[in-house]
Amino acid sequence: MKAKKRILILSLLLVLALLFLIWFASDPLRQAKLLVALDRQGLEAAAQSCLAGDAGIRTYRGLSISIWKGTPSMVEFYMGGSGLVPSSRYWGLYYSPEDVPALFERPSQRPSPAGTDTWTWRGEGDNGGRTIRLAPCWFFYEAWF
Repeated sequence: MKAKKRILILSLLLVLALLFLIWFASDPLRQAKLLVALDRQGLEAAAQSCLAGDAGIRTYRGLSISIWKGTPSMVEFYMGGSGLVPSSRYWGLYYSPEDVPALFERPSQRPSPAGTDTWTWRGEGDNGGRTIRLAPCWFFYEAWF
């Protein structure tokens, strides 16, 4: 009887753990917040190295890196995407050494304020996106096309 009770409790804990993982994995913003909270120093070192011209760094912990030079400059860490054109969605985080919010693949355009530490943009048709400050110089982005 005790063995069945233990198996039941362990099974319930396993199901709860799986539900938590599904919940966590389904929210890119939550993932980005955790990544910056746990590894901000490493991310920042990789971003600054990229901005300094180190051509050898193109990934960090499995995230693809893109450098956007301009005003402002930014280093993008691509986290993922879903869907097919014309209904696709992309997300990630970026480092802005000037601590200025920028737009996905359009760093020279200014987003519109949409609340505390949140900015949005609209493009042609249903294209748009948002950016959210995670920490000084760090932002989450999400874009849809």
